[in-house]
Amino acid sequence: MDFRRVRVEVAIPQSEAPLVKKGLPVKVSVGEWPGRAFEGQITRFAYALDESTKTMTTEIEIPNPELVLRPGMYANCRVVLEKKADALLLPAEALVTEKKKSFVFAYRDGKAARVPVKTEFDDGVSVEILEGVKANEAVIVAGKQSITDGRTVEAREAR
Repeated sequence: MDFRRVRVEVAIPQSEAPLVKKGLPVKVSVGEWPGRAFEGQITRFAYALDESTKTMTTEIEIPNPELVLRPGMYANCRVVLEKKADALLLPAEALVTEKKKSFVFAYRDGKAARVPVKTEFDDGVSVEILEGVKANEAVIVAGKQSITDGRTVEAREAR
């Protein structure tokens, strides 16, 4: 076998499957080589989703001239599906969702203001805000469960 190029199979979630394209860059890391990233690119993908997992099998090819990557290793992959230089991202915990509508509590003039927002990207850590709040606007992250619209709040900057 020739291991100078290795292939990694990755299951891409349904929500990101439409963004997958041949040639997209990928960074791969393995536990056996901490702190080292291996760069490759998407070479093939299934188009169809696996019925049970709702993921799409995607193949990544990585140069392996030193033969350090071995068949059967587990890998973590970071696929750059889309880049937005001007995206407004908020911590996911700032978002409140009720009856399929999302909002955040903005901090305005010492009070909490319930602001409906339109979201897009959401990876569970960060949420992209398309409409509702501005980039320089403060939002309430902690304690939002006990806040109501117009309630006076004491703001502290997140650490």
